[in-house]
Amino acid sequence: MNPFEAGAYGFTTETVVSNPTTGFIPMPAGINENVTLTDIAAEPLKRDGSGGMVLAFKFEDTEGRKFEHKEFVIDQKRTQDQAKNWFKSLKADERKKIADKLKMPTLTEPAYVKFKLAEEFATQAGRISHILTTFVDKDVLIQEIGNNFKSWEEYIARIAEVMQNRFEGVPVRIKVVLNSKDYTRFPNKAVAPFIQRMDARNALSLHPKLDRIVPKAATPEDEIDEYGVAPDTYSEQPAAAPADDDFTDAAPAAGEIGEEEW
Repeated sequence: MNPFEAGAYGFTTETVVSNPTTGFIPMPAGINENVTLTDIAAEPLKRDGSGGMVLAFKFEDTEGRKFEHKEFVIDQKRTQDQAKNWFKSLKADERKKIADKLKMPTLTEPAYVKFKLAEEFATQAGRISHILTTFVDKDVLIQEIGNNFKSWEEYIARIAEVMQNRFEGVPVRIKVVLNSKDYTRFPNKAVAPFIQRMDARNALSLHPKLDRIVPKAATPEDEIDEYGVAPDTYSEQPAAAPADDDFTDAAPAAGEIGEEEW
């Protein structure tokens, strides 16, 4: 009798589980040491080949725990539409500050929209280059990768091609934080280091307000039941271990900045 078909109680060679294993053990948010970059890949967001192309940085520590940071194509229309809305509520002193930076007598909406879009590209380039220059000199990025690309797909394919095995055998420490959906990621802006070689003096730190490492769904110990599970959370997914198909942020995830992020 097949218990899968009959719904019967009991054990068979198919139903006995003696040593559960998983292909993905998540690296926790915080500062992790003795980590290696195992791959830099230009690949589809989802396993079925859909979701657009992303630049994936895949890390693993000595305990086999994994972390994957993904960069997405910038949604230019979304950024431009956001900038138009922001411009309407921009305070006078903020307008003047940006106008001075752009060397304009008065800040216009088109100029502000262009400024914010350029800022979005610069922020992403800063994140990516901060990771890459941990393993190669900045001249490699400028001379071998450059900036003459017709598409996002061409750009990330070139990064993966140039880097290939240049990151192999280099242990690093990384700072991993949580985004607005409690998924692990690198900080949004590279204004403070979030990755460095292990042979360098530790310069990574967690900002008490900007680097969030505790999930929003964290439950106080006194609310945990006798089975070690918080009430009404039995169907919740682990904050630090999203499957590939769970990354639905697309471009916003890579470029968005929340209250708790750089």
